[in-house]
Amino acid sequence: MLDGNNGKKDQHHAVLTGAMDWDRLAQLLAGSAYKGCITTEVIYYPDQDGAQPAFLKKASVAAQNFEKMLLACRKKARAFH
Repeated sequence: MLDGNNGKKDQHHAVLTGAMDWDRLAQLLAGSAYKGCITTEVIYYPDQDGAQPAFLKKASVAAQNFEKMLLACRKKARAFH
């Protein structure tokens, strides 16, 4: 399960946020044998995240962007083999 946080506590922000090196994670996953599902888990914080529909859209787009990163890294990894 993937989520963003500040590295100090489990906050469940959208992927591509927080202290995680998302590029490095995409590279590591792409180079691994794992080909299963990747799940994200986010928590809506009304005082921080604004309107819920916009928050959900942002979280969805972030997950889709991470998927694109991962697919690009897999393609690049295959080119080296």
